[in-house]
Amino acid sequence: MSLEEEHPGRRAAAWAAAQIGPAQRDFLASFAPTVELDVGGLGRTLFCHGSPRSDDEAVTAVTPEKRLQRLLDGVEAPVVVCGHTHVQFDRRLGERRVVNAGSVGMPYEGRPGAHWLLLGPDVDLRRTDYDLDAAIERLRATGWPGVEEFLKNSFLEPMHPGRVSEFFERQAQEAESPRRPRRAPTVSTRSRPVSASLEDRSPAGQDRRCRRQRDPGRRFPDSSRRSTPRLRTCSTSYPGVSGVAADAHASRAVAKQCNVTLRSRCS
Repeated sequence: MSLEEEHPGRRAAAWAAAQIGPAQRDFLASFAPTVELDVGGLGRTLFCHGSPRSDDEAVTAVTPEKRLQRLLDGVEAPVVVCGHTHVQFDRRLGERRVVNAGSVGMPYEGRPGAHWLLLGPDVDLRRTDYDLDAAIERLRATGWPGVEEFLKNSFLEPMHPGRVSEFFERQAQEAESPRRPRRAPTVSTRSRPVSASLEDRSPAGQDRRCRRQRDPGRRFPDSSRRSTPRLRTCSTSYPGVSGVAADAHASRAVAKQCNVTLRSRCS
């Protein structure tokens, strides 16, 4: 399954949760969401997993500056170190510096190895090789159901960090602004006949209205007696509308959507 369909880390987390006991879970639950330390040469440095405001919110190398500013709102530390996406980066936003430490066991860096971070007196993104064959053998022996996909994406055919960053950023922005379901067009339930409604909006209908206003005592043919216009439909579907629309506005919308021809004849 590709990264676009499902990030393999989600299934890995579910499997890992089933492998640990209550004491280990309690230990992990005791961790603070954020920790701030004074790092020599850098000063106050805030550490978090996702973002300073959420453990599972992604900050990436391609996060737009406006969104990054929102994520750092209220943070006073000049340096923020995060993780979550398993892709190293070092970027600045004004006087602030945002760094991703990378991943030792599940890197998305285009090549395997332990990707880590050394702090002080500056920021130093590092990578260390280890025995890849031994690591693969031990991982396969665990019984983890997603091990082959993991090995492919991180070790055997490592994903490009740029592609991974774009995926996580798109996912994060969609989570912040969920798509609203498309609303079906409103169809009026007025009892006015569709033929009269359509005919009154035609040039001939406007002319009849003018004549009625000039000579209110004279009888003119009632447009409501005209036959219902014939609709030559097409195969294009139009959400929320079934059969002949009950109002001229909806009929016009259907006509515009399907490019149908409306024709009316006098009875």
